[in-house]
Amino acid sequence: MTYLGIIFTGVLVNNVVLSYFLGIGPLVTASRRRGVALPVGIVSTVLATLVTLFAWMARAWILVPLGLESFEIVIVLFLSFGLGHYLGLLVERRAPRIFIRFGRYLPIAMVNSGVVGTVLVVQHSAYSFPQALVAAIAAGVGLILVSYLLATISEQLEIEAVPERLRGAPIVLISAGLIAMAFYAFDHVFLRNILG
Repeated sequence: MTYLGIIFTGVLVNNVVLSYFLGIGPLVTASRRRGVALPVGIVSTVLATLVTLFAWMARAWILVPLGLESFEIVIVLFLSFGLGHYLGLLVERRAPRIFIRFGRYLPIAMVNSGVVGTVLVVQHSAYSFPQALVAAIAAGVGLILVSYLLATISEQLEIEAVPERLRGAPIVLISAGLIAMAFYAFDHVFLRNILG
């Protein structure tokens, strides 16, 4: 698959939030505002990309040669928490202004199933190392796109006449379903016809 195809697939077709329903928790609870959705998405994208790279190396160089593929999820979880913690410490020491802006969202990203889901989806797509990097970034961009869209819709729905029983998480989930239906138009056949 071409790099452009990997990008479109990661952002639109196999969006981790809309296709696999991973990472929806922070979108429903923590990122109800655009000002919060964007930093959560950026931190999740950076963490997912780093974990994907290290998990790809661990799978290719350790797990597959030793026949220990069943330990992959454990490795991914340890990498997610370990790299997330180390990234937080590194940014806090080297760039405290960035840490003040993004640091509080790191715990949300570390427990975000979208990060772990992104890594596992990329791992099982049999990409090469550069393709895995592009796929992880594309999946993160898809996460940012969906979180920003849902936050924008949530802000607008707060001033609209929504029935009381649908306010909050129910209307956000309905909105996510409608966005998923819109993204479904970009299926594999459509992309294959456009991208070749």
